[in-house]
Amino acid sequence: MRVNKNKFIEKIHSNKFLILVHRGSHGGNIVENTSDAVKVSSLQHADIVEIDISKSTDGDFFIFHD
Repeated sequence: MRVNKNKFIEKIHSNKFLILVHRGSHGGNIVENTSDAVKVSSLQHADIVEIDISKSTDGDFFIFHD
């Protein structure tokens, strides 16, 4: 996933604060650290979503929190 730095910097300068969601929005049937949690965070107008990503020794990426 590529981050658009210009859009991020513009958002920082145009807002007093940004809303960061750790592991995405969860609850009900939505499990944190999933693509659904990221989608719901976007629907709830989060500016930044932090998820836990680990890279395996063979180069695959996994959303994982120990």
